Formats: sequence, structure tokens, C-alpha cells
Amino acid sequence: MKRHCKKTFLIFTLCLLFGSAFSQQYNESNDFSYALKLYNEGFFDIAAQQFSLFLNRYPGSERLADARYYYGDALYKLNDVENARIEFQGLAVSFPEHSRAPQAWLMVGDCYHKLNKIEEAAKAYETVKILYPANALAPGALLKAAECYMEVRQLSRAEQITKEFLDRYVESSEYPRGRIVYGKVLLQMQELERAGQQFQKVYELTDNKAFRAEAKLGEATVYRKLGLNTRAVSALQEIIKANPGSDPAYQALAMLAQIYQESREWDTAIALLRKESAAYTAAEPKNHLKLLQAQTFFLKGDYFNARKTLQEIPSSAPGELPLKVQFYAACCDLEEKQFNAAENGFKTVLKTIEETGQGGEFQSAALYNLADLQFTLGNFQQARNYLNQFAALNPNDPGLEQLHKRLVELALRQKSLLPAVDELQRFRGAYPNSAYRDDLLYQTGRAFFREGQYDRSLPFFQQVSDEYVCSAAWDSSNAFIEFIATYYQAGQQTGVTELAKLLGKMLTGVERRSLMFELGKLYLSDLKDYEEAAKIFEHYVSESSGDSAAMGEGLYYLGESYLKLAEHRRFLRLPDENYALKAEETFKQAMGAIRYAPNPDTLTYRFLSLTAPAEATPPDKLLAFWQRFEDAYPRSALLPRVQLQLAEILAASGNPDQALIYLDRVITARKDYFAAGKAFWKKAELLAAGGNEGEAIQTLKDFLLEYTRHPYQARAYQKLAGYYAAAGDFPTAAKFLERLVDLFNYADEAEPAREQISDYYIRSGEHTKALAYLEPKINGYKSPADPVIRRYLAAPPAPFYFYAGKAYYQKKEYRSARQRLLAYLNFTRDEAYQNESLLLLGKMAQEDGEPEAALVQYALVKQDGESIFFYQANQNAADILFSQGKFAEAYQKYELAGSLAPDADQKLYLDTQKLRCLVNQGKKSLYESQLGAFKKTYEKHPQLKNSLAALEYESAKAAYNEKLFDKAINHCKTVLSKYKTSEHADDAQYLIVRSYATLNREKEALKEFEQFLKEFPGSPLLAEVYLVIAQVHFRAERSDAGLEAVRKAVETASRPETKKTALTMLISTYKGLGLWDGVLTASREYLAAYPNAGDVMDKKISIGIALSRLNRYTDAIDYLQSLKFEVSSEQEPEIQFYIGEAYFNSGQYESAINEFVKIPLLSQKTKLQWEASAFYYAGQCYERLGRKSDAIRMYQEIINRPGIEYDLKRQAQQLIDKLNSLN
Repeated sequence: MKRHCKKTFLIFTLCLLFGSAFSQQYNESNDFSYALKLYNEGFFDIAAQQFSLFLNRYPGSERLADARYYYGDALYKLNDVENARIEFQGLAVSFPEHSRAPQAWLMVGDCYHKLNKIEEAAKAYETVKILYPANALAPGALLKAAECYMEVRQLSRAEQITKEFLDRYVESSEYPRGRIVYGKVLLQMQELERAGQQFQKVYELTDNKAFRAEAKLGEATVYRKLGLNTRAVSALQEIIKANPGSDPAYQALAMLAQIYQESREWDTAIALLRKESAAYTAAEPKNHLKLLQAQTFFLKGDYFNARKTLQEIPSSAPGELPLKVQFYAACCDLEEKQFNAAENGFKTVLKTIEETGQGGEFQSAALYNLADLQFTLGNFQQARNYLNQFAALNPNDPGLEQLHKRLVELALRQKSLLPAVDELQRFRGAYPNSAYRDDLLYQTGRAFFREGQYDRSLPFFQQVSDEYVCSAAWDSSNAFIEFIATYYQAGQQTGVTELAKLLGKMLTGVERRSLMFELGKLYLSDLKDYEEAAKIFEHYVSESSGDSAAMGEGLYYLGESYLKLAEHRRFLRLPDENYALKAEETFKQAMGAIRYAPNPDTLTYRFLSLTAPAEATPPDKLLAFWQRFEDAYPRSALLPRVQLQLAEILAASGNPDQALIYLDRVITARKDYFAAGKAFWKKAELLAAGGNEGEAIQTLKDFLLEYTRHPYQARAYQKLAGYYAAAGDFPTAAKFLERLVDLFNYADEAEPAREQISDYYIRSGEHTKALAYLEPKINGYKSPADPVIRRYLAAPPAPFYFYAGKAYYQKKEYRSARQRLLAYLNFTRDEAYQNESLLLLGKMAQEDGEPEAALVQYALVKQDGESIFFYQANQNAADILFSQGKFAEAYQKYELAGSLAPDADQKLYLDTQKLRCLVNQGKKSLYESQLGAFKKTYEKHPQLKNSLAALEYESAKAAYNEKLFDKAINHCKTVLSKYKTSEHADDAQYLIVRSYATLNREKEALKEFEQFLKEFPGSPLLAEVYLVIAQVHFRAERSDAGLEAVRKAVETASRPETKKTALTMLISTYKGLGLWDGVLTASREYLAAYPNAGDVMDKKISIGIALSRLNRYTDAIDYLQSLKFEVSSEQEPEIQFYIGEAYFNSGQYESAINEFVKIPLLSQKTKLQWEASAFYYAGQCYERLGRKSDAIRMYQEIINRPGIEYDLKRQAQQLIDKLNSLN
């Protein structure tokens, strides 16, 4: 019984325990299912709570990893990103073997990215690939890592990761996107051509519409950055048409509208946006397209429609859209001078930025415009406040200096002198080398002067005088200094002393009249009271009649008093009150008693200046008057001024030699620093006018060395630069201008010098020096992305971009040239260099083999302005059309250019080209009639025979192209008989050789070839003739002779295109003969000479093949692998094959297999021979490794794959049969 009880108790206990465990398991399952159901139905907040409870309640659950994942994802969807990251990372670290671990690491990356911790995000994405390289998520995670590194500008790391992806995950469905990402990396690295190749590969790799559209968008971006807008427009239009309403089409639409905006095709942009926006029903793209429309209306100047379009965008729109709407609306108000509305609008923009944390360049532009508005409205304090905010946000903005200058000027206008001085000091501290510093000092001095604060004004004038000798305000500053010293700096202490002395003389009984004289002098010289002095001297003169000595002294000082009063009133622009006339009359009287005057030279100088002004006195009389002064007062301090005046009179009277004598006297005497410096200047002018530029240059150089503090220094540097430029010595001219800018950047002469320096270096061919001068001024400046903002925020001076573009153009660095020239066209409304910029863009397109793009640029060149650019554009356009065989259009362009031809030689060329057009059009009668008129017009022109030879040769070419070879030969023989000395004789002999070669008349061809060598051994066509003869020898199977002819062609080629052709033929010949050393050498020579040629990759592949054939397998593999990321999709399988082949030939069969099996995966459009060859060689590798079944599998692939030639399939079957027979 006892045992039975124990047994019953045990069974009961077990049932209880089992029931409890079962109950817990049941509850755990229910709790998880409940939480998951909430998650699936989108109740993420409640689901998160339930999963949190689950994690706490069941810490040992088998579903713990799943629960953590769903908990983290619910938090992520609730935007609790940091806690979501913690859960995902905890899952990934705690359960590394769980199937959710890779996804968890991916979500960790997404969380970090959302938290704007981009580098941490990249590392999390990389962890997926590092820990789970075979997981399906690894390829996409690796690409996300690359995109993160792009965001933080770690481009080398981004490139490394993308290359790793492309090499490792060829079979991934993400592979086309990998090419897109790599293209974007290369775009950021400014490797534009390589980026274009990647996008092109994507387009060839897949039929997926989304991938293809994104690839085409990348191509369009490349074209745009290269300045090839015609191609960009074509690509963008293709995207929009093929993918209406899609995101890529939306991006294409936005980019296309921006291109139209930049080319000022406002109506085209607006029409495009209106038409295509109908394809978008979702609010976000629709509103963005409306914003683009409003933006375009604004740029067009149609503010009414801009505002109307903005009003259609809801204020509740997400993102930055409401901010942009507010900003554009405020800009419309500003342009329409609705200042109060504009001010409120920009304040609203700032408030929105504060509330949302958005802003960027919109915040800068709003602050700038608010500051600008306050300047307009005259609100100093508010202007200063917004300026300070703008400066804090943009401490290096190129417009900040100008804003600060305006602030100082506003304070001065408002007579807020203490704040003005405060801001002036800040300005000078912030911009110690500002070109405005002298002007602001002068304006400040004038402001104090106008308020009667003469002592406060004096230091500012003095600073200009002392520190800025070449300032435009230097003369005026000295005039103010002299005026203040003359009228407002009385010697009070001296005056008191002298008055005391006079009082003593009165007490001791000194004569009254003598005391009156002393008192008048005291008022005149010390007390500066000229009215009182005049009164006293008037009494003195009236009481001194009969006393010649007293009259002489009295009249002199009375005249000085009147003169000071006249000058005072003239300076202050007050009515004269006849003081000048009184001074003149008084000095005239004083001249009657000149021997008693205290300063007879000064008296005479004053008298002549007042009574014989230069503008109203006959030159001969004026000359006689001043020569008498010179004779009478050879030691006078005023003599240098008089001699300068004499020199000017003589020069104006056509007597430069006598003028030079007087100037030399001033220079030699060196009595007056200013006068002597001016004499140097005048002397140089006279020498240059007389054709003695060498002496003029030396005179100015002497002046610069000896008179370093003279106000003519800046203009002397400018003049010297002009002399050297006129003589074609542009480098020296540029150096003088650089010296001018370095020493006197504030001078008026410095402003044009900045552009001239660039121009002179470019003209001299010193492009590197030009760019060294220009690039620091524009490099680093980032143009605002928004075109409306660009209207307001300052940019570096636009001409610097033009000159940089021109320098790059002449250096043949076309990508940089395009970037700078397009920046010039976009940054400025000034059209000073627009025509030349468009002409250069056209020339670059033409030289890059983009004739259609070139024609577009040439068509934009306007006829106004300098006609030389319009002429060149039309001539170049005509040449393109001629080369395209569009002879009727070319004829019209040549005719238009002919009306603008700058000289007879150019006119002859154009008329010759018109006749060539008629030849090719087959208009024989019109040709004959115009030819007769042509001969008459140019019968005396020395180049007529050359032109007639050109026309005969054109007829020969036309016949050759029509396969009328005998007729072509006859025309050529006419050239040789009638125009043997013309420059087309060798052309004719060459075409004869070519015609016989084409007719396969070997003996005649060789005979005419020998004749060519005899008659034209130095012809630039020699290499082309050798190439024709090489073909003759190869056709006759004379390989050695053919090879020697090709070598001769390479050796003698003088034209780049001919040498390219010759080297290509030489490489091909070496390949055919198995001379791989020759292939290697010739290919390397080709790459060194033509690194940017279109077929450069073919030559690089030839190098890889040659290395392999020379048994340099490691070198071949390394070299070919380095090319994989440069080649097109069509070439990639070829390179992959040769890498595999090198491994195969070196006995590395496993590595060879790895390379061969990638080939069928690389492209849907791969060449079939590479695919079949890859399977064949993979099978061979397996055979050598003894893996028969794998070898059979490879051969079977050849049989199974559609499109492979039947013979290859048959051979594959034979290989399979052979292997099976070995059983």
C-alpha cells in the first residue's frame, strides 16, 4: 500500500510538472503569435510593447532571436532608431549563427545611416559581407557600404569596396547596380570617361528598365559634366520617353530643365515641365516639378507667373519644399521692389529653418538678402545684425567684403560716425588687403569734415596720403589736409605771443602803421583769420600811398588774404563774393612795386596764374610769360612747377624736343619730389609719342626705382605693361601688372590689371603661369546648387573663369576648360566673353569628334560684338558640314563667313571652299560660271594657282569616291602638269598611287610610288603612301616588304592621325607574324603618344596578350586585371578570357577555371566565341586536374547554349565522346 501511494504521488508530480511546462510553452507561443499578429497588422507601438514583454518573460526562449528582430523592426518603424539599433546589434552579436543575423547587421547599418552616422553605417554594412560572404544579403550590403563612403567623401575606400563587389559577385542580381554605384564613385572622383564606361556597361548588361534608366541617367550626368550638353539632352529625353512617370524619368526631367535654364531657354524648360508633369500623380514629384516651373519663371523674370505657380504648392508638403516656396516668393517680392513683403518673407524663411533644422544655402541667401534689403531701406542696426549672422555662417564668402563695405558707407551716409569708425576698424581687420580700404578711409574723413569735425577728419586723410599714394583719393586727401591746415589749424600760442609783442611795441611808441602791418601778418599767418587780415591790409595800403616799399608789401599780403578767402569759398562751393577778382587786381597792383614785395617769385607766380590762365591765353604769350619767370627767378622753389608748365606748353605746340629739355631740368634739379616724378612720366609719354619706346621704357623704369612714393607709380607699371604687350612681350607685361597688383591693389589701375595678367600669360603661351595666378582665386568656391540663390550670393569675378577656361583650352585640357567656360556662362549675365567662350566650346567639341555638339555651340555665337568670333564660328561650322558631306549647307555658311572675312587670303579660302562644294554637289554649270568669276577676282593673288590646284584635286577626289578611278587619275595628272609647284601636287601623286592600288594594278602603283619618293621626299603624305604600298605588298603575300613599309610609315608620319593609323597597322602586322616583342613595343609607343585615343583599350589588351605570349604570365595577369574596370562590356569577356588563358598556360588550372566561368555571366551581349572558348578551356583545365565529369559538364554547356556555331557544338560532342570512351 505504501509503495502504491508513493507511485501515485510520483505520477501526480510528473503530471503537474509536465502540465506546467506545457502551459508555459503554450503561453510562450501565444504571446509570440499575438505580438507578431500586431506587427503584421501595422500596430507597431503595441507590437513593440508585446515583444518587449516577451523578451523579459521568456529569456530562454528558442524564439528569442526572432523576437528581438521584430522588436527592433517595430521600434525602427516607430522612428525610435537608436533603440532599434541596440536591439538589432544585440541580436547580431548574441546570435551570430541565426538566420536573422545578416539581416540584423543590415538593419544596424540602416539605423546608423538614419542617425546620420554614416561611417558607422558603412562598417555595419561591411560586416554583413565579412561574416556572411555567401549570404544573399552580402552583395547589396557591400554596395550600401560603398554608397556610405561616397557620402563622406572617402572615395578610395568606396572604389575599393565596389571593385571587390564587381569581382566577387558576378552572379548576383545586384551586379548591374554595382556598375551603377561604381560609375557614381568615378563621377565623384572626376574620372568622367571611366564613369561613362561603367554606366554604358550597365545599359548593356541587363534588360531591367530601372537599371537601364539609372545607367542612362548616369551617362547624361557624365555628358553634362563634360560640357557635352547636346548628348546629355538626347540621353535625358530618351529616359523620359522610355520611362514616363518613373523616378529616373523624374530625375531626368529635373536635369533637362536645369540644362534649359542654364542655356536661358526658359520657354522650352517651362513647356517641358508642363507637358511631362501630367505623367506624375503622386504629390511629391508633382509639387517638385511645379517648383521647377516657378524657378524657371523667376529666372525668366516673369515674377507674376512664378508667384502664381508657387501658390499651387501646398504649405503642408514634406521636406524642404515649403522652405523653397517661401524663399522664392520672397525673392519675387524683392525683384518687384515690394520691400516690406520681401523682408517678412525672408524672416519667415529663417523662422522655418529654425523650426525644422533645414536651411543650408537657403539660410545664407535669406540672410544675405535681408542684409541687402536693410541697406536699401537704410536700417543700419538691422543691416549690421544680418551681416554678422551671414558672416558667422559664411566666413569666407566672396561677397562678404562688399557687404561690409556697404555697411560702413551706410553709417557714413546716416552721419552715424562713431559706429562707422567702429565698422571701419572691423573691416580693416577682416580685410587687411582690401582694394576698398583707401576709399573707405577717405569717405570717413569727408564725413567728419562735413560735420565740421576737422580734427577728427584729418587722421583719415593723412592715412590715405601716407599709406595709399596711388589711390584715386590721394590728391583729394592732400587737398583736404592742406585746406584744414590753411583754414582751421591756427597757431593760437604763436598768435598770443606775437600779440604780446605788438602790445609791447605800442607801449614803447612804435609807429601805428608798422604795428598794423605786423598785426595783419599775424592774422594771415598764425590766426588764419583771413577776413580780418584783409581788413587790416586794406587799411594799411590806404594809409601807405606814396610809400612804394610799404605799398609793395601791403599789396602782396592783401592779395594773399583775398586769395585765401577765394580758395576757401571755392573749396566749400560757396559764392565767390569777388574775392578771386580782388586777388587778381591786388596782385596786378603789387606787380608795380614788385621789387619791394617780400616774395617776388610767389607774387609773379600768383599774378600769372590768375591773369594768364592756360586755357584762355595764346600759347606763344603763355610761353613768353613763364620763360620770363624762369629767367627772373632761377632759384625759386616754384621753378619746377613752372618748368613743367613750360614743357606742357611746348609739347602742345608741337615742340617736343624743347619740352624734353625742360623736363630734364626738373628731373635733374630734384627740388620738388612730386614735380620731378611727374616730369619722368611726361618725358616717357613724349618719348613714346616720338617713336622712342625703348627710351620711354627706361625712363619709366628709372622713375619706378627712384620715386617709390610717387602717386604715378601704379600708372607707370600699367604703362610699362602696355608697352611690352604692344611689342609682343606678354610675359614681361604680365610681370609688371603682377607687381602693380601686389604693391597697389587699391589703385584704379589694379582692377583691369587682374584680368590683363591672365590674358597676357595666355597670349604668351605660359598657360601654367596663367592658371597658377587664376586658380587660387576661383578654386574652392562651390557654386550654390539652386539657380535662384546663385542670382544673389556673390561668386569670384566671372572673367577669371573665362580666362582659366581659355588657358586650359590652349593646354588641351578640355575637361577643365569646359568646366570653367560653362561656369563663366552660368555665373554672369555680362556677355563680354560669351562669344569667345561659345567659340572655344565649339572648337573643343570639334576636336573631340563631336561635330553636332560643335555646330550647336557655333550657332549660339552672336553677330554683335567682335565679328571675328562670329566669322570663325561660321567658318568652322562650314568646315564641319563640308567634312560631313553636307555641301549645300556648307556652301551657305562659307558664303556668310565670306562677308566677314578679315583679309583677302581668308576670302580666297572661303570662295575656294564654295567651289569645292559645287564640285561635290555635281553642279557643273554653276561651278564653271563661278570659276570664271573666281579667276577674274583673284587673277593677281599670289595663291590663285594653289586654289585652282585644290579645285582640280577636289574633282579627282570626287571621281575617286564615285569609283571613276581613271577619271580621278586624269584629274591628278592635270594637277601635276599645270600646277606642279602647288601645295596639292603631292596630294595628286598620292591619289594616283592609291587609285592604281585600288584597281589592283600593282606595277603602276609601285612605279608611281617610286615617282612619289623621288619628287616629294619631304611630303607630309609620305607615311600615307607607305601605308598604301604596304597593303599592295600584303596582298601579294610579301610580308617582309609589307612590314618594312609599315615601319617606314610609322617612322615618317608627321600627322598624328596618320601615325595612329600606321602604329595600329604595325601592331596588327606584328600579331599576324607572331612577333610579340614588336606588339609589346609598338603598343606601348601608341599609348604614350595617344593616351586619349578612342581605341586605346584595344592597345592595352594587346600588351596583356603580348606579355602572356612572351611567357610573362604573372605580369600579364596583373596587367589585364587592372584593365577590368576600364573596359566596355564588349571587351570585358575578352580580357577575362586572356586572364584565364594566362593562368591556364602557367598551369594554374583552378584559378583559370574561376576566370573562365565568369565570362558567360558578364554580359547578355557577350561575343559568342569568348563564351564557347571559355567553356572549352574550363573543360581543358578540368581534364588536366583529372576531373572528367566536370570537364564533360563544361563541354555540354557548349552544346546546350543557343547561338553557338554548329561546328563548335560538334567538336564539343567529340570531346565528350572521347572522355566517355576512356571508361
